[in-house]
Amino acid sequence: MVPEMQRWFISEFAFLSKNVTLVGAMIEAQCDRYDQAFKDAIADMDSYDADRYADAMVEETAFIEMLPQLQWRSQYLMIYATFEHALLQVRTIARQRFGLPKQEPMSRHSALERTKLCMKECGVQIDWSTPDVERINIHSVLRNKISHADGVFPAEGFSNTRVGTLPGVDVKSEDDAVTVHLGAETLLDAIAAMHGLLIRLANSEHPDLASP
Repeated sequence: MVPEMQRWFISEFAFLSKNVTLVGAMIEAQCDRYDQAFKDAIADMDSYDADRYADAMVEETAFIEMLPQLQWRSQYLMIYATFEHALLQVRTIARQRFGLPKQEPMSRHSALERTKLCMKECGVQIDWSTPDVERINIHSVLRNKISHADGVFPAEGFSNTRVGTLPGVDVKSEDDAVTVHLGAETLLDAIAAMHGLLIRLANSEHPDLASP
């Protein structure tokens, strides 16, 4: 998360805000390429491998299909990729800083799982209660949003999340679940908040990467 990354993120977001139709067309074209690549990939596979490959694709497709509720589908997909890249940068810094052991490559996971793993790992909330840092626990503004888009979350543990305090989020609490409805502007606010959080974390924990 060096200054160049900051400028890139801001310029990407400005482009998305001003070119909704163009970005939508780009996404549709990418979906077509994705479908064709899938057909090509399974052409020479046996039925077992083809089924496993299809399962991985279905998970990511199901996630994408939830996004129209946000009314930002095109922008969200592009921002999602940028956000994941930012998380990977902070994840690397955090793991180096605290000497955490290496884990299996992220490439083995789906896009959704990669983001969820990064968010769990690269913590903004660091436990200083012991002489050695035993864990880094991410609890980010976007965790529930990335995982579920609009949806119903188990009531257990919801009191610790910050998604309910964001502008444009309507939270209804019931006995065993919490229903969350996201407004279109919420995404913009949350991305800006999370980006600032990542910048502060990177500059604080790895100051030699920050500009003078």
